[in-house]
Amino acid sequence: MFDERRAGSFIRSAGREALAAGSECLSDSGRDIKLKADMELHEKLSLFLTDFTGLSVLSEEGEQPDYTSVQGSFWILDPLDGSYNFHRGLPHAAVSVSLWKGGAPQVSYVYDIFRDTLYYAGTGGGCFADGGKIHCSDADSACQAAVASGFSVYRDYSDEEMLKDIAFLRRFKKIRFIGSAALSLAYVAEGRLDAYFETDIGIWDVAAGLGLVKAAGGTYRLEKGSAPNKVTVLAHNGRLGL
Repeated sequence: MFDERRAGSFIRSAGREALAAGSECLSDSGRDIKLKADMELHEKLSLFLTDFTGLSVLSEEGEQPDYTSVQGSFWILDPLDGSYNFHRGLPHAAVSVSLWKGGAPQVSYVYDIFRDTLYYAGTGGGCFADGGKIHCSDADSACQAAVASGFSVYRDYSDEEMLKDIAFLRRFKKIRFIGSAALSLAYVAEGRLDAYFETDIGIWDVAAGLGLVKAAGGTYRLEKGSAPNKVTVLAHNGRLGL
């Protein structure tokens, strides 16, 4: 078994270095943006995880086999979730790293780059933020709960499925769009938010956050999306009856 504490320290250090290095843009074409920090974090973390554990890495910026077809234990990495936020100085961006096996997260790290906070859920049980144990909220109905979500700019905003998503979100008291799925899920684990819902998002965006929510007493439902490694996610504190 690898040293989970050492891995967390490395992830935090890599995130701090990325923040100090700045948000240089390598390409900005159409609706996509690619930052130097994305690629440097990918290279640094992928190499560390492979050398440290001998396991393969599925990354948004690297190899992308269908996560459902990977056998045994493997890492799912989003080196910089919330790249556009990071580029514009909006304080919601994170490094997301999770060890998966059997279709579920086993160890999860989400490093909040701007707040210098490391969220962690490991083999010992429980969910932690910088060493302090955290729990999901006690909200017990959607009409009293806050949900985080997001909508892809590539979706047809007039299609029936989109309207169904909007109708579902309207069941909640408040809706928040943070721009980082990893942090949205970390906030559910911490009780800052009560739920998270999104359609057709990359598995690397949510892999670690789902582990946090589960370890903090919550629950989640994961469904196949429209393409390999795309998923529809509903995660909440476990009390909302959804």
